[in-house]
Amino acid sequence: MKHIAIDTCIFYGQNYSFKGRLFSILKKLCEDNQIKLLISEIVDKEIKQDLISIAKETENDLKNTIKPIKLLKGNENYIDLISLNVISSLEADLLAEYAEFFSGCSADLISVTHSDIETITNQYFSVLPPFGSGTKKSEFPDAIAISSLVEYKSSSNIEELIVVSSDNDWKKSLTPLTNIHLYDNLFDLFKAIANHELYNEAFSRWFQHSGESLIENKLQDAICDDVDPYHYAYDDSEMTDNNTSVDSILGYAVIFVDEENKTFDIEVKFSLDVCMTFDYDDYDTGYYDREDGAWGYLEHKVMTVSGKSEGYAIFSISYANKGSKINIKTIEEISEYESGIDINDSSFDTEDISIDPYEREPF
Repeated sequence: MKHIAIDTCIFYGQNYSFKGRLFSILKKLCEDNQIKLLISEIVDKEIKQDLISIAKETENDLKNTIKPIKLLKGNENYIDLISLNVISSLEADLLAEYAEFFSGCSADLISVTHSDIETITNQYFSVLPPFGSGTKKSEFPDAIAISSLVEYKSSSNIEELIVVSSDNDWKKSLTPLTNIHLYDNLFDLFKAIANHELYNEAFSRWFQHSGESLIENKLQDAICDDVDPYHYAYDDSEMTDNNTSVDSILGYAVIFVDEENKTFDIEVKFSLDVCMTFDYDDYDTGYYDREDGAWGYLEHKVMTVSGKSEGYAIFSISYANKGSKINIKTIEEISEYESGIDINDSSFDTEDISIDPYEREPF
């Protein structure tokens, strides 16, 4: 059994989607006793703190969204009643999802008492990773989390420890140590802990023969569903046109095989040509006419956003055994998808055009 420790940044990078496909695979590997998941007490507290912060940020967003409703209702407590009911449930739901994931994985919580305070102190005064200059002087949580895992490995006679982290401080701290292997993400971890060569070869044959266009069409459908006015709202704008399209398939690799159900999951990396148009009111020029009961804006704008993006999708593929060969049958679904689009990224080109004065009904 392989012992796996995961840093907070990995959970954050997956948006804490504990019911998403990647964490479901992780959970299945734990259930099958292929891996043992280790969560540092520091990481555990950071995850819970982040989930509570997400709930609070959602509360603030909700308050800003329904301010006009409060104005129209004339009830000072209206917004508070709505937000309290929604947010108290959201915070509890987020923490419950994490608790269910932790329990389902039968994860071990690694106490901070395992950390070596003397080593951490020496690292701090010698300015050794994870400590550094400037803000890096206060990297005590990382130092304690790393030390507790290293000391736990030693005291528990764990021959090999695998750590999943994209944090450079974790990498610098752990790279010099023996029998500790590092991976940047869960994809690389899944590809490393099992040999999926036969399935990769089968998918490659199918992809080159007839599957490429089918994969691209499935991705294009996912883009149309995912890139919508709500998901990619820009400054409270409305998307009026989307010509984003798949540019090319960059690569693929099998990450998990379910031999019992004859399916496997494969990560497909792709690039996109992004082209979107947004309409929005310039709120700086807005006013509310109580007599007419309408919001007015002195300026309305149309903005186009264009550029390149890279993302990934996890496809579920059904297969059949034919002797020693694997034959692809069908694409079952896209179980997880990330377009990689960030229209606030400076690498995207934007063009803003003002049009005639604009007026609309209140929210």
